[in-house]
Amino acid sequence: MNKSMKKSRGIACLSLVALLAGCSSEINAADIITSASGEVITGLTATATGRISPFDGVMDDPRDLEDLVTSALGDGSLDLHRGHDEIGNVLEAFLGISHDEMHALMEQENLNLAGVCERFGFDPENLLLTLEDSYTPWVSEAVTKGVVSKTDAEYWGTKISEALRVRVYWRGDPEKLGDSSASDRRTIAQGDTVREYLIHVPDAYQEDDPAPLILNMHGACGDAESYRGVVGEKKGLHLLADQHGFLVAYPQAVIKKDECVVWQTGDTGEEDIALDDVYFIQRLLDDIKSRYNIDEEQIFALGYSNGGMMAFSLGCNSGGAFAAVGGMATTMIPERCNEDHTPSVIAFHGTRDSVLPYEGGQGWQAVPDVVDFWVEHNGLTAQDVIKTEFDGGAVRLDEYLGDHSAVVLYTLEGGGHEWFSQDINGRSPNEILWEFLEDIRL
Repeated sequence: MNKSMKKSRGIACLSLVALLAGCSSEINAADIITSASGEVITGLTATATGRISPFDGVMDDPRDLEDLVTSALGDGSLDLHRGHDEIGNVLEAFLGISHDEMHALMEQENLNLAGVCERFGFDPENLLLTLEDSYTPWVSEAVTKGVVSKTDAEYWGTKISEALRVRVYWRGDPEKLGDSSASDRRTIAQGDTVREYLIHVPDAYQEDDPAPLILNMHGACGDAESYRGVVGEKKGLHLLADQHGFLVAYPQAVIKKDECVVWQTGDTGEEDIALDDVYFIQRLLDDIKSRYNIDEEQIFALGYSNGGMMAFSLGCNSGGAFAAVGGMATTMIPERCNEDHTPSVIAFHGTRDSVLPYEGGQGWQAVPDVVDFWVEHNGLTAQDVIKTEFDGGAVRLDEYLGDHSAVVLYTLEGGGHEWFSQDINGRSPNEILWEFLEDIRL
């Protein structure tokens, strides 16, 4: 982390993450907008309340937070720049050039926002932090008004951060950017629909050496591009993949429900083959194996939230293709498990997850019940469990270890709805995931 990033992080309790950790809700935009050098910028055009306004609305309803995420994401139809009206003041102050000059540079040199930052020698991650800070007052207002709890605000803060990351690193139409920048994007014809996935290939990949493969699926209302940016890049999964030589694929969901894309979490007898996600994953595996030398005994399915549900579903409905499945902040529908295959299972869940509560409810299976299902399904018993606590009891580990499979749950006390990144006993959750997976084979 460079000095300017440290400095913008250190501006008293002003990032989305800091807000959700319990900072004061009285925040003024003039105090939180920083330049690329990390200096506080004052004198910006602001709303009557004194805040930079990336969002033309008020925080009176949870749906206003959905609009806030949409505002953060921008308009994908506008190619590289995705529209900047809502965040123009922030961009001008950060970059030190006018909005028109920025657009001209983007068009002349075919740059996205990250590219413009790098063109001037600035770190795109610092711009991302600054944009997150510009949205903080709106989330703060929602908490202050009681529209959402602080725990719920953590979820919305994550969604805003993911959306802003897409905006900063958006690559636009792959054809305009050349083959090299589109080389990690793959499409598969499925019925009348074109399905898509992204793939990260480690630097050390060798065609003559079979490599493990992880499928990692985004949550509801998410997308593969932003999910890859957060989990793969920001939270370090790709660095780990490069170190250990495994590939990571990010499938894209297409089924629409309540204006969101979701995964079809189970063998539901879907008649429209274009919407059959189990079939899509089977086709995806075939496509990847036709392009890369994959170790077929080390294929794993992971996911976040609804994506984790899909991973569990694949453990039950994919012909035994996966040696292990798991996820973070997720649950499952046990009655949709239609196979005797017994994959190993790993899960991470926070006790203050307000979207998929740890104790269940609102039609969701409680996390301990999900673990009990897999323990029984895999032929293990309660007597097989080993219980351990880490970090002064902040993390509890339940391990059910058998001769042919294992079921593991990390319970994070006070954890919310996220792909976790805080260290557990000196290791990141991603490191723990890979240490669990690397010795598992079909």
